[in-house]
Amino acid sequence: MNNQEWKVSKKAAEMLSALNEEHKCKFKVELQLFFIDCCKSKLYLLPHDEFKIALDLADKFASGSVSLEKVREYNWYTESAVFSMDYDTDTEKNLKIYNKIKDELGLPNILDARAFAISLGYFIDWSSLYLSDFDGKTPNNYEQFLEAELLRKRIDAPF
Repeated sequence: MNNQEWKVSKKAAEMLSALNEEHKCKFKVELQLFFIDCCKSKLYLLPHDEFKIALDLADKFASGSVSLEKVREYNWYTESAVFSMDYDTDTEKNLKIYNKIKDELGLPNILDARAFAISLGYFIDWSSLYLSDFDGKTPNNYEQFLEAELLRKRIDAPF
């Protein structure tokens, strides 16, 4: 990929794949902020305060105003929010979330909405720790949440 292809690509996952290790190191903070942006663009679908707080802490960590310990300490709450959906510990609350997602995204059934919600929760959890714990590694199972325009907002012309 070159800068011209980067500027017109509609596939953020392909754009990320085009970044080599040197790019990922150079743009580590920008990538963290990109992942946070992607999460925030979907955050309206999950009413958990834990997700918003985790993303705010990750954003502050990227700017150097919050310690890594604070981000990692809070991660317990983020994981708890995801687990509450994944292990269905609050069925009534979760059903409301899944129905909202089903309607908002036009998904065919509540099981697809549940899978989306859980995956988004894990993406938020992962994104909140990207800068501190994942050293440039990006899993493929979150492609549905990645937005090319948001990536270009953070990294204009990397090549």
